[in-house]
Amino acid sequence: PWWMTSQDKHRIDRLRDHGIWISAVSDVRMRAVAHLDVSRDDVTKAADKLAESLVAELAGLVHGMFKP
Repeated sequence: PWWMTSQDKHRIDRLRDHGIWISAVSDVRMRAVAHLDVSRDDVTKAADKLAESLVAELAGLVHGMFKP
């Protein structure tokens, strides 16, 4: 999409490397769909990996704000 930056694409690709197939549907919204053969445990693991990825990215942004 026209609004997706290379950084957005990198985020999505990084999640796919962990088996999380998620789509960006706008500049502020992502969409994830689970199939019937996906277990609750699979969803929990995916949510944990997504949270871990977002925390790591935010930590990098905060660290960059306070560089001398």
